[in-house]
Amino acid sequence: MMPIRSLMLCLLLAIPFFSFSQDTLYLNNRSKPTKEKHATHYRITFPLSEGRYKIEDRLANGTIQMSGYYLSLDIENDGARDGHFVFYDYGGRVQSEGNFIAGKQSGIWKIYFADSDNLKEQVEYKSDSSVYRIVYDSVYHTIKYEGGMKSWKRIGLWKSYFANSTFIKEQTEHSPDFFTVTISYDSVSHSKLREMKKKGACPINAKLYYAGTDSIQGETIYTDCKRAMEKDFYKNGTLKRLELYSNDMVYLGHTYDSTGKEVPFFNEAFVYTYVEQMPVPRVNLGAYLSEHLTYPEFARKHNIEGRVITKFVVNEDGSISDIEVIQGIGAGCDEAAANVIAGMPPWRPGKQNGTPCKVFFTMPIVFKLTDK
Repeated sequence: MMPIRSLMLCLLLAIPFFSFSQDTLYLNNRSKPTKEKHATHYRITFPLSEGRYKIEDRLANGTIQMSGYYLSLDIENDGARDGHFVFYDYGGRVQSEGNFIAGKQSGIWKIYFADSDNLKEQVEYKSDSSVYRIVYDSVYHTIKYEGGMKSWKRIGLWKSYFANSTFIKEQTEHSPDFFTVTISYDSVSHSKLREMKKKGACPINAKLYYAGTDSIQGETIYTDCKRAMEKDFYKNGTLKRLELYSNDMVYLGHTYDSTGKEVPFFNEAFVYTYVEQMPVPRVNLGAYLSEHLTYPEFARKHNIEGRVITKFVVNEDGSISDIEVIQGIGAGCDEAAANVIAGMPPWRPGKQNGTPCKVFFTMPIVFKLTDK
């Protein structure tokens, strides 16, 4: 039996052997080797089996900055990275992490918000060189948008979401032949609001839906990136207006009432956008809207606020007609805005060369809850 003194001597002799199984390299602010007293950070190398190495980079105060696995000590060669890597911020909190295989990012990589354990982005690197990105909201930490990319171009289906919600705000399908189909959704009913099909930057077809329904409100068809046809519909699906275009100008049109009966055609070409004397209301708009604008109960209940932009025609006699909502917020607010415009008393008409004429007028209607 080995004497205790001899055994202790063997253990003491073994300590230097194990301490040299790792190597520490001190580096300056240019990542060049230097003496310990001049170092801003240092690198520890842990030899592993089969010629592999684990390497840690730490600040001079010991705060870890990087941990990862290499196939060789040629760490300047990105191809040497092979295994799990973790990158840290200056406070030692994880900034990003994921795997390398022979120098290429592989599988799922996670990126975190600064000073937080919450995910900022998650990227999945696939074998076909494409990636799938998921980006998270900084406040609610729910998914903000997600989709695939290849060669820095979007591919497949991309989705964006309403804040703090799993409901889709907008989705775009990207096809290899550069066609895209984008669908936007209402924030309350989550039904379609708009749909646009393009090839490259050129629109092909655009549809606008009545909020909260599957009924098409309007459709525009394009040829060679220019408007060729526009159709408006009533909520029941009946055609309201049909216009044919050449060089972006109407050359033929038809207008119908809600029963489908044709009525005198209304053509925007005969309505001015700007005139020498613009139309003005005969009432105080602020007071009128405050008294007559009805806040929809559904919108009030769900804290829906925003601005509805309306467009209408002030006719030669000052009456209001052809009211439409060109940007809405749904939840009944669009209809309420159109109704309050329709109920306005006649305006002072616009004039061109001293003669009353039809003029387009755009007016925002603001819905804001004051009793929160």
